[in-house]
Amino acid sequence: MPAQNPAMTIAASAPSGLPRLAEQARAIARLGAPLIAFNFVFNAVNLVVLAMLGRLGNNALAGVGAASAVYGVVLALLFGVDAGVQAITSRTTGAGRQSRLGEVLADAMAVAVPLAILLAALLWFGGPMAVAAIAPGPAAAFAGSAWIRAAAPSLVFSACTIPINSCWIGSGRPAIAFAVTALLAPIQVLLTPLLMFGFGPVAPMGASGGAAAMSLGGLIGIGAQFALAWRIRPIPGFLRSKPRLAGMAAIVRIGWPVSAQQSLSQLGLMLAFIIVAQLGVASAAVVNVLLSLTLVTIQTGVGLGIAAATLVGQALGRGDPHEARAWGWRATWGGVWVTAPLGLIAAAIPHHVLSLFLRDPTTLGLAVWPVRALGLAVGIDTIGRVL
Repeated sequence: MPAQNPAMTIAASAPSGLPRLAEQARAIARLGAPLIAFNFVFNAVNLVVLAMLGRLGNNALAGVGAASAVYGVVLALLFGVDAGVQAITSRTTGAGRQSRLGEVLADAMAVAVPLAILLAALLWFGGPMAVAAIAPGPAAAFAGSAWIRAAAPSLVFSACTIPINSCWIGSGRPAIAFAVTALLAPIQVLLTPLLMFGFGPVAPMGASGGAAAMSLGGLIGIGAQFALAWRIRPIPGFLRSKPRLAGMAAIVRIGWPVSAQQSLSQLGLMLAFIIVAQLGVASAAVVNVLLSLTLVTIQTGVGLGIAAATLVGQALGRGDPHEARAWGWRATWGGVWVTAPLGLIAAAIPHHVLSLFLRDPTTLGLAVWPVRALGLAVGIDTIGRVL
């Protein structure tokens, strides 16, 4: 009989009352802490890159903000694969069928990689026109267009690594996904100034250097993930299973609503960027910084939501829908306790937070009250995201 994840035995073994609540909290923390750390490292890298970008001025911030808005709409179409793999993996693990995880990955990559190639081509050829249409001025449009072309290959690299990350998380091993991110983060941070500002024989790429560093990091990530899944922490059947039409259809069936919802959400942010960009380059730069800051709490909530999804899927795999529903609410309130204080800190000291990214005092002043409003709304936002 396969070994069980500790979180899978809670419903049967934990006592009632406070000891049971403590054990449930530990189960969420065991899965949630590596995921929060995973997202924290990801967002820390983004904020470091944003601070470097701020040295290039408001046009670079505004142009990359426009490009990131377009990129986010397209990237979100891959999130359904993430959701589908996690759901199927957690149920498969909960039912004790870990030997079939390689089949799930084969199905997922057969869906994700062709889609990503199509999306990357769309960004490469059509992305600059979309950026030029929404950027506040030709200088910002030039920076954003270069950025989005340098970022396009990262979609294909993400399509290879997202399913493996989802498999680690869905099978109750999120620490492995975190380890890969922790390994790649310093590589991207070191590559970014090298490519952005140049050094020795490396010519400066400007704003697009940040996207090129992201794409190179994604390529290195493929090697790391494949080495782990093949040899170091083997996933049964990885690269030895053929995709199945039924499995591919199951991932699409579970994932397409998530892809549609997330892409429409990103489209809403893009439309907000378009509206604010009409006020000028400074306002567009502020929006880019605000969106990047909000990702810190958003991704923290998402990390706890993913932990909840794993526990929910394992409960469903055991045939216990009541316990599955309970895990969702436990993780939700835990997420509020984690993210609300972060929002309150931003609301209390907005100048200190914003001065890390915005150099112009007038631009910084435009961002103070929006940061306060967003900080106060963090807890409510987390409830929706975790659920």
